[in-house]
Amino acid sequence: MSSQKAQQHGVTPLGYFKEFESARCEPDEMGIGAVFVVPKSLQRVGLGVENIDLCELNEAFSS
Repeated sequence: MSSQKAQQHGVTPLGYFKEFESARCEPDEMGIGAVFVVPKSLQRVGLGVENIDLCELNEAFSS
């Protein structure tokens, strides 16, 4: 939800969605997409791996 909506409901955000990225890899390479996109996304928002407390990488629904 938006910051404004959270504030209206007195809810403290658990995290923030900062960036997304996509990459293409061959079907037999399923599961390694994060290798290509994580560094690119972190650089785009000016963060490093040391700035991340919790991360979910999910390729289960990639097309």
